Amino acid sequence: DTVALDDGIIVRVVRDFSASDFSRIVYGENLSYEQKLKNLDILRGKQVWLKTMKGEVVFYSHLDTIPVHITEGIVVKRGEKLGTVGISGVPEKDYDDSHLHFEIAENPYSLEKAGSYDFGDYMSWPWLTKGMNEKQTIEAQKNIFE
Repeated sequence: DTVALDDGIIVRVVRDFSASDFSRIVYGENLSYEQKLKNLDILRGKQVWLKTMKGEVVFYSHLDTIPVHITEGIVVKRGEKLGTVGISGVPEKDYDDSHLHFEIAENPYSLEKAGSYDFGDYMSWPWLTKGMNEKQTIEAQKNIFE
């Protein structure tokens, strides 16, 4: 099972992923940044995004199942079940190594963009520890997991 890192609000749920979604991936050398983000989103498969009370956004990707009560806008408590680990979003037909991609993004919101965010804004949020060395990454994570 995957569980909520902290109390928070579910901000996105992708539960209807199927193998046919791979046909929406666009290939080529000159893909736009937005298209690369769309491709990545497909490759995440079934997913749940949680905005914690501290403001981080946590992505749980490659899920197998997501409980029916987990829907956008609900408040969840730390430790509440968000789904089960799976392989959704993995295009290799014989792949069977269930796993979880667990990503933490910093709070990306800005007052100037309120009400006008688009797909590119959501998908390009900065990772919490992007550009940090190992020591800085460990310190940042200690703050999250307290």
